[in-house]
Amino acid sequence: MTIQEALKILEEKNITSSIQMLRRWIRQNKIEAVLPSKKEGYKIDEASLNEFIDSKLAEQPPKSLAITANDLERKYSEGYNAAKETYEILIEHAVKEREKQLVLEGLKEYTITYTTKQLLHGFERRQELNTHFKSLGIHALTLNILGAWVYDDQLGILFDYTFLPYPNRKVETRVREWYAQELLDHFEKNK
Repeated sequence: MTIQEALKILEEKNITSSIQMLRRWIRQNKIEAVLPSKKEGYKIDEASLNEFIDSKLAEQPPKSLAITANDLERKYSEGYNAAKETYEILIEHAVKEREKQLVLEGLKEYTITYTTKQLLHGFERRQELNTHFKSLGIHALTLNILGAWVYDDQLGILFDYTFLPYPNRKVETRVREWYAQELLDHFEKNK
């Protein structure tokens, strides 16, 4: 087998396409070959070439395990971003839990006070709610707000206003519309 034929086989197996590399392996006796004359070139032993190819293929990682620098950088970025996002979510959750604990202890950023008239305005079941207000002697309700938590320390009602509908409205309006129904449900449960 000539050097050109051997090189073609090595190229097909994705080992090398360099004739200099093939000659180097021959000089290092990794591939057995005989040099009958400089004009004819090396005559390569096929069995030796096949053994060499098998050893080289065993050394190469499978295609699925071969990673390029771009793949490595992309995977690193994906992992880093996922870890960062998870960390941010954990921090956000911890802050929210701490705010909840503090608002329950009486700490507040500001308060919203609603009169019974404000809570009844526009509420469909105002007759029922007004009956409960009168029976309990409630004329106004004050809500403590810390972060996203709203707490009525008078009735012990706590909720997160970020889950309320209409996020583009003012907090006071969003809370009032929802809180009237929440109060009625609370009174009905605790008759």
